[in-house]
Amino acid sequence: MKKTGRKGGGAWVPNWNIPAKVVTNPRRGDLGLIWFPNLKRYAHIYCVSERISSSFVRTIEGNSDDSGGREGTKVVSKIRPAKGRYVRW
Repeated sequence: MKKTGRKGGGAWVPNWNIPAKVVTNPRRGDLGLIWFPNLKRYAHIYCVSERISSSFVRTIEGNSDDSGGREGTKVVSKIRPAKGRYVRW
């Protein structure tokens, strides 16, 4: 974030929702944000490692678990829908 001139940063996901560009066709390196209605904010983030198809992406995500939760203790790779909020820095 510092390299882009943005203030903030760190692990708080809403900071990453100040995008250089919002994209609807995610590719490798884009960041996917997951909205949590109970928190009324984006609260989990992942990096796209591969576009599998027009409908799905493979991810790398931290603070996760095998079920894809947001408060885990692992770095995992998941398959997630390509539809959603993605930012490209």
